[in-house]
Amino acid sequence: MKSPTISVEIIPGDTAWDALKKAAEASDLWPWVIADGTLVISGPDYSIPAVDTLIMRKDGQGNNLLRLSVTRNVSAHYSEVTTVLAQGHGWQCKNDGKHDRRYTVRDTSVPFYRPPY
Repeated sequence: MKSPTISVEIIPGDTAWDALKKAAEASDLWPWVIADGTLVISGPDYSIPAVDTLIMRKDGQGNNLLRLSVTRNVSAHYSEVTTVLAQGHGWQCKNDGKHDRRYTVRDTSVPFYRPPY
């Protein structure tokens, strides 16, 4: 039985790592590098326990992280996006050539009004 062909689009400007991630993810795999520098491309194995846990406490006791930061960014999130879909047919009696048909999608995870323009 022949396996299906998977298509991946590599965009100019993508790094080698980006291209590798896209190709692996298309096959439901994930690439990573282990401590000795070996590249591994595989799926997750949930049958084994976690290798380690990241610890960052305010008192500094038992930490295995030097620094931790969280970045929250809304640059690609909009409260609503309106897409112009089409123009109505001119031969319809009811909506003779009606234009500016649109559809609006609202993202409830953006708690404030942020239009895409």
